[in-house]
Parts: sequence; C-alpha cells; structure tokens
Amino acid sequence: MQLDPQAISQKRKMQMDILFKESDLKKNERLKSELEISIRELKLKESQIRSEMILKEIQLKKIEEAHMQLYNEIIKLKHQMNTFGHR
Repeated sequence: MQLDPQAISQKRKMQMDILFKESDLKKNERLKSELEISIRELKLKESQIRSEMILKEIQLKKIEEAHMQLYNEIIKLKHQMNTFGHR
C-alpha cells in the first residue's frame, strides 16, 4: 500500500514543523532557565541590599542620636558659660 504524493508531502511538512517547534521549545527552555537563574541572583542581591540598608539605617540613627546629644551638651555648656560670667 502506497500513500499518495499529497499525503507524503503533508507528512513531511508536519515532520519539519515538529522539528522547528522542538528547536523553538529547546531555545525557550534554555531562555527560561537563564531567566530563572537571573531572578535567583537578583533576589539574593536584593536581600543583601536590604540587609545593608538596615545596617546603614541603624548606623544613621546612632549618629543622629550622638549628634543630638552633642548639640544638647553644647547648648548646656553655652548656657552654663553665660550664667558663669554673670555672677
């Protein structure tokens, strides 16, 4: 039993379509893997940046507190110095 030429042609066309689509599928899977890796790396960097930000915010708060304490001490000393001269 022999297939007619049109059926053979249609079958070959379908085989070629399958090969192209399989190739596209492999490219897609490769790209998907690359993107997943990039996303994991970015999430790690994000986590590191968040941790660094928290540490910097803590440092800033401590410096602001020290700044305010020094400022208040200066005001207190200036006040004492002014009252000392008026005695």
